[in-house]
Amino acid sequence: MFTLITTIISFGFFLCYSTTKRVPVKPILVIEKLNSNHKYTNGLGVFFMSIALSLTIVALGVGNGIFSFIILLMTVASCIVLLYPLNVIKNIHLLIIFCISLGLEML
Repeated sequence: MFTLITTIISFGFFLCYSTTKRVPVKPILVIEKLNSNHKYTNGLGVFFMSIALSLTIVALGVGNGIFSFIILLMTVASCIVLLYPLNVIKNIHLLIIFCISLGLEML
């Protein structure tokens, strides 16, 4: 559950992050098509983050869910802001991290 929540938060934040004019967007086919309409992309990013917030509230309760969502959002946002411009993490790395995290969560 938390792997899914973290993935949704990171995708939503990345959508909002990629619409800024200061960030050079790498040629990812889906992101290039979404960036043609900035309002739609920002709305989609906020929608994904609100879904993650509601899932966190359902899993942990109201107070703890909101607090955990804020902590997860700060962690994911700082990782994206620091590592995306450096081209450190590739898609295969994200897939491996997701699979390991999901495997450990299911144990």
